Amino acid sequence: MSPSIWQLFILLAVILIVFLIFGSKNIRNLGSDLGGFIKGFRNAVKDDTKGSNEESLSETDQKETDSKS
Repeated sequence: MSPSIWQLFILLAVILIVFLIFGSKNIRNLGSDLGGFIKGFRNAVKDDTKGSNEESLSETDQKETDSKS
């Protein structure tokens, strides 16, 4: 299913309006800011996942130690 010619015109119009409102410099900055946000979000999720795994492992170790006593 390919987009119709009218859908392409609408998309082009939206891109043109955004370009006219913000200008090329601001759009460039917006792209780099968005990329930095995504990179930071991924790192935060990765760190959070590591922390959760370490907590789970320490709780498991404590339960094993308690059951051996």
